[in-house]
Amino acid sequence: MELDRIEERFATDGEADADALGLYSRTSGNLRRLLEAIGLRQRPRDVTLDLTTYIEGRAA
Repeated sequence: MELDRIEERFATDGEADADALGLYSRTSGNLRRLLEAIGLRQRPRDVTLDLTTYIEGRAA
């Protein structure tokens, strides 16, 4: 939730100062380590659409 709040502030302000970027970086690193500690890992998946599915989706 804190990361979302910081990102919203970045978007609203249109910029980020060094302190805010440092806080964001530390917080996101901690979140990654916590998620890894409970066993969640990033796994690549194929998100490529074939041409037929893409055309059908655009028509709908």
